[in-house]
Amino acid sequence: MATLAFDLDGTIYIDKRISPENAAAINRWRAAGNRAIISTGRSIAAIRAAWADSGIEVDGAVAFTGGAVTDAAFRPRWSTLLDQGLFAEVHELLRDEPVRSYVTDLDGDWLVVDNVIDTSALHIPSIPVRVADVVGKQVVGLPTYVPDDADRARLEPLLRELIAGRADLAPNLSFLDIVPLGASKGSGVRRFMELEPLDGDVLYTIGDSWNDIPMHVVADHATGFSYSPPEVLDVVDRVVDHLHELVDALLEVGVGSD
Repeated sequence: MATLAFDLDGTIYIDKRISPENAAAINRWRAAGNRAIISTGRSIAAIRAAWADSGIEVDGAVAFTGGAVTDAAFRPRWSTLLDQGLFAEVHELLRDEPVRSYVTDLDGDWLVVDNVIDTSALHIPSIPVRVADVVGKQVVGLPTYVPDDADRARLEPLLRELIAGRADLAPNLSFLDIVPLGASKGSGVRRFMELEPLDGDVLYTIGDSWNDIPMHVVADHATGFSYSPPEVLDVVDRVVDHLHELVDALLEVGVGSD
């Protein structure tokens, strides 16, 4: 048996849809006796929204860039949280910036700074809340959409300095995601495998962006895409154009227990 951990946006969820070819490939992978898990920066609520009516079964998910692990029904099995006080400091830094900033908990995504229109491919469906309403929430992530490249380059070091030693920053396309200290897609995938250990399990990963690098590094075999940034291509051992190409190649050489 082998486990395939795959990113969502830019990997299988493209232009707000999952192609029939990729959907069929994941189903074939599992039918061969293998496991498939989602590994994404999305919240649990956003995973559910993307996966609704997909017709694809998975064995679990890594959400919030490793901040939480779910079961096959996307119910939390494990999570780690951000310090409540950190939100107030991040909000103070970002409240007047040209960004759209969110608070993510185990139930959903909440909009707290609304200074630009979120038109990205990673658009986060959310509910506006007042800053006072965040108190008491179990905060797992603080995603911030920064559409302008220059603004993102300016804000990234400021955020890194602010959160140093208390949280980590995971850049992802036009987003700067603040995640719990030590959380990454790599740690999340390993946490899933610790929760569901299998003798002789082989880990395959596939993902297109920078926040996929930690899971590629811990994988036995890592795959990127022809359109991935150079930093991603430096840590993978295979490059494809579509996820189904990887699955077909692995099944052709007999990966799987059936």
